[in-house]
Amino acid sequence: AAAGALVAIAVASRPAKVVARLDPSAVAVLPFRVAAPDRSLDYLGEGIVDLLAVKLDGPASVHCVPPRQLLGYLGYRPGMEVTSDAGNDAARRAGAGLVLDGSLVRSGAGIELSATLRSTDGRGQPVHATAAGSLDSLPSLVDRLAAQLLAGQRGTTTMLGDLSSARAIAEYLRGKSAHRMGRYQEAVARFDAALREDSTFALAALEEIASAARANDADADGRARRLAWMFRAKLSPKGQALLRAWLGPKYPAASSLLLELAAWQEAVQAAPDVADAWFELGDRQLHNGGTNDLPHAVELAEGNFRRALELDSSFVLPLDHLLLAKLYLEDTTDLRALARRWLAQDSTPGDRSSYTRWRLAIALGDSAAVAHERARLDRWPDEALNWLAGNAQADAVGLGDVSLALREMEHRAVAGSKLRAVRLRRHDWLLNTGRPGEALALVDSLASGEPYPGWARLQRIEDALFWDGDTVAAAADVRALSETSTPSRAGAPLADAIRARTGCRLGLWSLSRGDLARARLWLSRLRAQRVGAEEVFNDDDRAACAILIDAWLASRQGGPEARRLLDRADSIMVESDVMDDWLATDLVTASLREAIGDLPGAVRAIGRVPVALPLSPTYQSTYLREQGRLWLAAGDTASAIRALRRYVAMRANAEPVRRAQRDSVRAMLAALVGR
Repeated sequence: AAAGALVAIAVASRPAKVVARLDPSAVAVLPFRVAAPDRSLDYLGEGIVDLLAVKLDGPASVHCVPPRQLLGYLGYRPGMEVTSDAGNDAARRAGAGLVLDGSLVRSGAGIELSATLRSTDGRGQPVHATAAGSLDSLPSLVDRLAAQLLAGQRGTTTMLGDLSSARAIAEYLRGKSAHRMGRYQEAVARFDAALREDSTFALAALEEIASAARANDADADGRARRLAWMFRAKLSPKGQALLRAWLGPKYPAASSLLLELAAWQEAVQAAPDVADAWFELGDRQLHNGGTNDLPHAVELAEGNFRRALELDSSFVLPLDHLLLAKLYLEDTTDLRALARRWLAQDSTPGDRSSYTRWRLAIALGDSAAVAHERARLDRWPDEALNWLAGNAQADAVGLGDVSLALREMEHRAVAGSKLRAVRLRRHDWLLNTGRPGEALALVDSLASGEPYPGWARLQRIEDALFWDGDTVAAAADVRALSETSTPSRAGAPLADAIRARTGCRLGLWSLSRGDLARARLWLSRLRAQRVGAEEVFNDDDRAACAILIDAWLASRQGGPEARRLLDRADSIMVESDVMDDWLATDLVTASLREAIGDLPGAVRAIGRVPVALPLSPTYQSTYLREQGRLWLAAGDTASAIRALRRYVAMRANAEPVRRAQRDSVRAMLAALVGR
């Protein structure tokens, strides 16, 4: 069959049954049975679990099993009837020594709650409780019910009656349910409705931040952040830790990723039962941990995704990202089982599902499934094509299909800025695959519509400096720009940015050719330059480049200042707003640190690349070659082999001018694998 073995493993599989040690203070709150003339209150069956979890989110002598974890063990869907045996089994798997089940009965305008709290092992006497009143008094009814059940327990709990109005809580609970099911746009709408009822409802605002992030709804995200921050005093300590992580510890100012990582680490310590927190920590570690010098970032992320899945086996995001981590690491351990789980849920966020199926098929060696997905590339969503053009290229797999994806993207773009953007991605693919002649011709074809004066010249210089580009063409551009560039005076921001970028590149070019005098000239001009927040090149880019040129000069002259200057450049990279220049900066930093004998520093710098993102992998082939060499020197043979194998795969069809370089790396790889 066309879909091959990949489709054959799409049979649903449940996680292995786990029986944890029973915690006598942990309560598994089962979904309530709802008896009403219509279905309008069905949401409360699951919702009361969330309400009691909020109530017990404090200094109570008992605590609630995370709702997502328990509902995942139950395989719960709204309206589902939970038997006593199934409830007990789920409670024991969650490690709960207590189980609470109950019912909600509607009678006229009123409701009656009844519940029983009993030991999971059947020992001791069950405790029964009831509370009746109007639907609008639901928060206080839940308080009364819980107070009866927990009578005699030490500690106090936050009253739900102080949380918000019944209508706001109803929308909040519907939003929680929608978020659990992965219906993020619906969740945003529900949380918005709750906040219209009560704009001080900080918990609804906090929950909406996560849903808005998943729904890519920037407006809702901004509103929710402002309200959650304004009324943060109403959150529990756990909620406040989660809010600090979502907003960044320097909110309303921006926080560096290092500070964000620290905030999410604090959040999982404060809220170890929140699956979303473990996922968010892992997400940042996976994608950008390496760019911030976090050792073994992808492996750490993998562990956190597994923890999130333990808390909520139905949560598709950590499963999806666990697959991304394993594919990046080329780790096929239990990959087939994870693929079964993913295919059974078949709900990758956004429109990436086609790419994930294609990528899994490659990893599992299912050529029929790969061919099936390739044949329907013209029907793939844009997001899936973006992932194929970016992440697959970074992983150095399916490179022929990457070219097909780029061709389809060009066809859809038709003309204008979108077409130019896709052609620039093809330019990156050509250089990664060792075809500088074709890349040069493509840059030349784009010169007539360049976004700013001198773009094509600078692009050719950058390609030659950092990406095995055409050095003859670049040398001609260097001469032309050296003759026309003048020291900057106060002028238009874009003109200042272009001059600063030009000075940076010409300074680095001079150093690469051993022309120290000219490099000092460009350095003096860069130091005198002032640039605003231009996208072409900003002032942090300028400062980082000036320090690198200074460090390069110091290392050439044997001066002791090189290490201090490189440390300063690193601090700018981490703490400031270096934009499109950071990849080039880290390549130069790695080379300079190696030159001054700082191998650990060189290894850190060469590892600063984002992972598992649909970005165009700029300078990827250069990074892979240098990673292999430096990681091998540092004794990390496994990582070196992975990088060199990807480099050789990328350069399989290189132009003749780049084949000798490829073959030397191939020989190095063969020796390593043989060893």
